[in-house]
Amino acid sequence: MIIYPEITKRFKSSNSKVALFAMQAAIEAFKTNEAAPDMNLKYMFKCIQDSLIHKNNELRDAAYKILKSIYERCREDAAEFTQNCSKLRPI
Repeated sequence: MIIYPEITKRFKSSNSKVALFAMQAAIEAFKTNEAAPDMNLKYMFKCIQDSLIHKNNELRDAAYKILKSIYERCREDAAEFTQNCSKLRPI
């Protein structure tokens, strides 16, 4: 069952409690590796951008935790990508 898109779109809720609950659910989902294939990290990143500067501390902290989790998931891919790019000959 894929529920992550429904949770992710709640990040932009005007009710900060709803947004915070959705972010906490995503943070817990990041702790399990089973959840990763169902998450659209690009969409999740776009949805938390406004929350990174939100006046509510809890909401802002949750957005930073999600951003950190996204970075940790993408870091391995980026390292492999840059390693493969270094093998290319300059143009």
